[in-house]
Amino acid sequence: MNIKLAKQITISYQDHFGVNPDAVCFAPGRINFIGGHTDYNDGFVLPAAIDKGVFTAFGHAQDISTAVALDANNERLIFDFKFDLTISSSHWHRFIIGIVSVLRSMGLQLKPFNVVFGGDLPQGGGLSSSAALENSLVLGLNHLFQLGLSKDEMILISQRVEHEFVGVQCGIMDQYASMFGKSGKAIFLDCRTLIARSVKLPLDGYCLMLINTKVKHQLSEDAYNDRRAACQAVANLAGVKALRDLTPKALDVLKDKIDPENYIKAKYVVDEMLRTQKAVEVIEAGDIISFGKLMFEAHEGLRYEYDVSCPEIDFFIDLAKQDSDIIGSRMMGGGFGGCTISIVRDSAYKRVAHEFSSSYLNQFGKVCEIHNVVLSDGARILNFESQ
Repeated sequence: MNIKLAKQITISYQDHFGVNPDAVCFAPGRINFIGGHTDYNDGFVLPAAIDKGVFTAFGHAQDISTAVALDANNERLIFDFKFDLTISSSHWHRFIIGIVSVLRSMGLQLKPFNVVFGGDLPQGGGLSSSAALENSLVLGLNHLFQLGLSKDEMILISQRVEHEFVGVQCGIMDQYASMFGKSGKAIFLDCRTLIARSVKLPLDGYCLMLINTKVKHQLSEDAYNDRRAACQAVANLAGVKALRDLTPKALDVLKDKIDPENYIKAKYVVDEMLRTQKAVEVIEAGDIISFGKLMFEAHEGLRYEYDVSCPEIDFFIDLAKQDSDIIGSRMMGGGFGGCTISIVRDSAYKRVAHEFSSSYLNQFGKVCEIHNVVLSDGARILNFESQ
C-alpha cells in the first residue's frame, strides 16, 4: 500500500479544510485471475485485492459538504443536504452523489462532511477503480457517522451506485474483492450465494506483472451491458435464472433456438464457470503451471468467443505465450483495453518488462506501464501510528 500517497491525501485535506481529517480510508483495486464476465451470470470468480487503490480522507463539516478529487486537479463538488442532490456531467460526481443518495434512501442519517480522495490505480485499466472508490467512500461514511453497516451491506450499496447512478449493470465481484481481500490470497467467490473462501496462490519463484496498455476502446460500458443482456436472453430462453444453471450439454441442446452470436457468448460463460472451478482445484493442489494454462485458455475465450479483447491486449498475450518465463496471462476487467495480468518468473521480470515495453512501442507507437503487484488485504480504516 502506498503510504506516501495516503499521507499526501491527509495533507491535502488539511490544506483544503484547515484541520486534520477524522478518518483516512483505503480500498484496493482488484485483479481477476479467472472468471471473466461470470459474476453477473451468478457464477464463480477468482479475483484478488492488490496493493494499489483509492484513499479517502473524511471529516465533519458545518453546513455544506465538499468533495475534492486530487486526481482531477483538485476539482470540487459542493452539495447541500437541504436540497435534492443532482448529478452533473463530471463522471466522478456520480460516485459521491450515488453513495450519499443510496445511504439516505435507506433511512440512514448523514450530516455535512468533507472528503478528499485520490488513488494510484491506472484509470480505465480494468482494475476496478470505481469499486475501490465506492468502497472507500461508504466505509469512510460508515465510520464517520457510526452507521453500523456490515461489510456485506456496504458492498451491496456500492453495487447499487453502479447500477443506479453510473449506469453499469455490474455483478458483485469487484466490490467483494476490494472489500474482503486477503494478503497473498485470491478469493473463490460464488456470486449467487456470496459464499467465499480464500485460496493461497503457490507463487514461490514467480511474481505478478500488470501491463497497462493505456488504451480504452469505445464504448465499453454499452458493450458490457449488451453482453449482460445477451446472457440473460439465453437464460430466459432456457427457463433458468442465469447461465449458472446451465451445463454445456444443456446449452448445446438449445443451440438451434439461440441467436448464433448469443450462443457463442453463452458458451464462453458456461465454460468459464467450469474453468474457474478447475483453477481452484489446481491451485489447492499446488499446481501453478496448470493454473497458468487455464489463464491462457480463459483469454482465448474472451478474445474469440465473448469478443471483449482488443489488438493491444492480444499483442501482450501473444508475446506471453511465446515466453518460457511466463506461465499464464490474460486480460483484466470488462475488456476493450486496459491491462493484462501475467505470472512471470522472478528472475525474468526485468527482462520481460524491458522487451515487452519495447515491442509495444515499436508495434503501436505507444508507451505502456508495467507494475509488479502484490495481493493485498481489503478495504480498511488507516492508522498511521501503526505503520
